Amino acid sequence: MNSLGFSHLSHTYDGAPQAVFNDVSLQIYRGWTGIVGKSGAGKTTLAKLIAQNAKISVCYAEQRTDSAPRHARDFMDATDKEAILLRARLNIKSDWLGRWDELSHGERKRLQIGAALHGHPELLVVDEPTNHLDAQARDHLASALEQYSGFGLLISHDRELLDALCKRTIFVENGGVDVRANAYSIAATEREREMEHAARRHDLQSREIKKLERTTQARREKAEQSRKRISKRGTDPKDSDKRERIGRAIVSGKDATDTGILSNLQSRLHQAQDKLQAPAPRYEMGITIEATAFPKLFPIIFEDRTIEARGRIGIFGRNGSGKSRFVARFIQSRAWNRGELLYMPQEITADHSAKLLKSVQEMKNEDKGFLMSLIVRLGSDPKALLQSALPSPGETRKLLLATGLLQRPALVVMDEPTNHLDIGSIEALETALKAYNGALLLVSHDRRFLASVSDEVWQF
Repeated sequence: MNSLGFSHLSHTYDGAPQAVFNDVSLQIYRGWTGIVGKSGAGKTTLAKLIAQNAKISVCYAEQRTDSAPRHARDFMDATDKEAILLRARLNIKSDWLGRWDELSHGERKRLQIGAALHGHPELLVVDEPTNHLDAQARDHLASALEQYSGFGLLISHDRELLDALCKRTIFVENGGVDVRANAYSIAATEREREMEHAARRHDLQSREIKKLERTTQARREKAEQSRKRISKRGTDPKDSDKRERIGRAIVSGKDATDTGILSNLQSRLHQAQDKLQAPAPRYEMGITIEATAFPKLFPIIFEDRTIEARGRIGIFGRNGSGKSRFVARFIQSRAWNRGELLYMPQEITADHSAKLLKSVQEMKNEDKGFLMSLIVRLGSDPKALLQSALPSPGETRKLLLATGLLQRPALVVMDEPTNHLDIGSIEALETALKAYNGALLLVSHDRRFLASVSDEVWQF
């Protein structure tokens, strides 16, 4: 069996007025298929629908790492050659499962993927596997996933990993799917060209319609004048000369010709309007982060390290080297006043996500409107977000960022800020942080991102 078919997949969240997916059909093939799209577009929902409808064994390695994965104990206790090699390849330590709560999220992710691969599912769904991973761990993970020979679905914003593993790509957008028989970069380039072509065609069609509308209106006015000219109503019965001229006009058929031309123009206009297809909406991206001055807050000295008022510090290091623990201690070291700090942790629990969404839903309309404008400029649909029961991890990070911006923070602290975000949102955040005039403390495995937004790097 080299392919799996899925027909009429539909899903509507409880209380939502419209479906996330409605009557979607697609085919997946043996090997890895990438699933890509903006945060909140429905990538995880689609993958879960496929997993639920597959009539084969399935393992879903979810995006969150709140709890230890199923069958983790079987994997850690296994003594077969494959298990030993997997644990070695992913650098998994023997005591990890016993101290799950102490592990970094990168360490948790590696154990999660190892347990999933060891189970030999016929269908394996991996949701954002490279979140939290350092460069070396990411390479080990890619090597391990490459060995999988079943039906693999990879949900990711990691372009390098998508291109390395996937021969096919599913784009999730506007409640539908676009399946491409190419790796991500090639497929994305194809789609971009097609969208540009569609936009040009729409522009040409719109111009043609406007031209037809002007011509039709001119013909309509001329036909109306002709109708008035040939009408005998109101003509003095004794005015024989005028009645004779009208009669000759009717006989000549010229006005009937004008009417025929008008009818033909109206038909062409209706056909052109029917053929006009609006291109997919493309929203302007980009946000601004403004800072409020707190002269007495800086310099901040913590554990022999100093953060100046406009210091831009990046923190880099291997998984488990203590980066997140350092940030957590720093956040807990003082009572922060409103407006002093915007903190985005590495992971946000589902319970925290639900509470955050509820607080936004209960906001005053003015604040909520501003917040939703930021969500749009970070590439997500605010209407769909407000109607969801639980925002995706990517949407949660956008909500947390947007609510923090309302306070104009003097210091922004972010632990792995690019995790869960789609590519466009990462670029928008990077641009905003580069222009931000407050203090930054950023933890990231993305060297390029750190180099772009920080002036100083602390190696852990």
